[in-house]
Amino acid sequence: MSLDYDKFVLFGDSITQYGSNETRGYSIQPALQELYVRKLDVLNRGFSGYNSRHGRIILPKIIEAENTKSTRVKLMTIFWGTNDAVETFQHVDIKEYEQNIDFMIKLAKSNDIKVIVLGPALHDDYTYTKRYEQGLVVFPDTAKNSVNGEYSEVAKKVATQNCVPFVDLWTLFLEYGGWKNGIDPDLINAKDYPKIKELLVDGVHFNPQGYRIVFDGIQKAIKTYYPDLYYEKVPDHLPLWRSLIDKELDDEELEEFLLTSKLHQTVTK
Repeated sequence: MSLDYDKFVLFGDSITQYGSNETRGYSIQPALQELYVRKLDVLNRGFSGYNSRHGRIILPKIIEAENTKSTRVKLMTIFWGTNDAVETFQHVDIKEYEQNIDFMIKLAKSNDIKVIVLGPALHDDYTYTKRYEQGLVVFPDTAKNSVNGEYSEVAKKVATQNCVPFVDLWTLFLEYGGWKNGIDPDLINAKDYPKIKELLVDGVHFNPQGYRIVFDGIQKAIKTYYPDLYYEKVPDHLPLWRSLIDKELDDEELEEFLLTSKLHQTVTK
């Protein structure tokens, strides 16, 4: 029995990169790894400050590095657009963004990777501007929720065209705040709509509640579109400990039992 683990890759910008940080109590990569422990390795391939143009360039190398003779990438999130939508040097025109997302989806699918696309969520210009005034960020605020929504719609369109699931964070964040009907999204900020602070820590990046929405969206997408890769369906590596109860095995027998048994489906531990 091989002890090599196939992989679930989280690919994106700083919102993905910071998704391994548990200092606020909850984050996406550890939460997913908890589900897939003994099943798949959940790898964080987030790159702070990058946009979809960068992602398009580096994704082939990531797939090349992670698809080895003994292990494969089984699942991948593609989460770009937050930096693409701003007006700094990070900006990527929406048409090019569309092409980049399409390229990355097709590349992953051609390598037999099951893809989940995520689009940009909401932005809080009030909190971001306060941080800029304090010298905590480099650029003045140029993001708009309406523009994030346009990039989200493009990502959704491309995902649909490629028959892969899309997690609509822009809409899910609106629904969480109760802002979906009758509110101009560009007016949503922490001063006038303080509930957004439950989602965003600094105006851009996610608080635990934001990552919980991501987690729920990803799990729903996997269960619906890729049920064989839903965590309850992926077999564990090595027999579960209960299978050793009442077995008296010498070292040779134990090695044979552990390393030649078929992978066991998850049971209550």
